Amino acid sequence: MTRYRPPAALVWSLRRLKAIPGFAHYLPGHDQPAEGAALYQKFDDSIANIRRFHAAVKQAALETVGKPDPQAIAGRVLASLNLPPAPSLQIAAMTNNIILADMNASSLDALLKE
Repeated sequence: MTRYRPPAALVWSLRRLKAIPGFAHYLPGHDQPAEGAALYQKFDDSIANIRRFHAAVKQAALETVGKPDPQAIAGRVLASLNLPPAPSLQIAAMTNNIILADMNASSLDALLKE
């Protein structure tokens, strides 16, 4: 099973990268490449996406009765973000793991407010 970095670590990494002046190219594994000033905007966009996803996970967890079930939360999160359901069991498992990582991110709320 693939393990994911804690979301807080991703936010810290993006902020550290943004603080380095003079980047010419950015080749993220999750988005299109960027050059020049546009790549610094990509860092902000990525943090905004993490913030939006985290808010959706928190809301879905609140709406889920009983013990938080990553599968139920995943369905709510994908729907709230206007994303289609996971097309395969492998992608569903990956989505569940990402949601679990987000739910277990104790310092993420404070970090995303900065």
